[in-house]
Amino acid sequence: MSPQRPEYEPALEAAHRHALSWLGSVADRPVRPDADVDGILARLGRHLPEQGEPALDVVDALADAAEPGLIAMGSPRFYGFVIGGTYPAALAADWLVSAWDQNTGSRQPTPATAAIEEVAAGWLLDLLGLPPGSGVGFVTGATSANLSCLVVARDAVLRARGHDPLDGLQRAPRVRLLAGGAVHTSVVLAARIAGLGAPETVG
Repeated sequence: MSPQRPEYEPALEAAHRHALSWLGSVADRPVRPDADVDGILARLGRHLPEQGEPALDVVDALADAAEPGLIAMGSPRFYGFVIGGTYPAALAADWLVSAWDQNTGSRQPTPATAAIEEVAAGWLLDLLGLPPGSGVGFVTGATSANLSCLVVARDAVLRARGHDPLDGLQRAPRVRLLAGGAVHTSVVLAARIAGLGAPETVG
């Protein structure tokens, strides 16, 4: 740790300690949380503090309050949803990303993180057998991913029908969106955000 930033050390060491404690418990602990949302809210406290607290105290209080409400998603006994545990390298890299604090909006100010994204994008194209020049975007989750795809598809349909998407949807031709009966809620939400309305379910 740089001697110029000693204020980070206690909080980071506490986070490291709590993280290792959690990871060491996942394989044996009950999968389900011991507390519900109301229980965790009671432990956290709802009132805005009048004064700040030392970072170490904040990290310890957060970890202690949250622990009973955590579900063991990384457990080998977790079978809810299609979610897996994080890999060691991914977890450590996530810590680095937070510490680096790079806003990777373009290649010029943040060349390192932009290059890392481009490498990961190239690997994905290779794994999926897609053309090397294909566009790749990294999103925060299913809703963002579905929204990105629906907006691109919507705009392609509108252009094919002679409407410029830059003119908005006010006088645009209707775009019909079909989905299976078991459509995920993230698709429904993304469709509404994209101005397509709820999808018509078939099957």
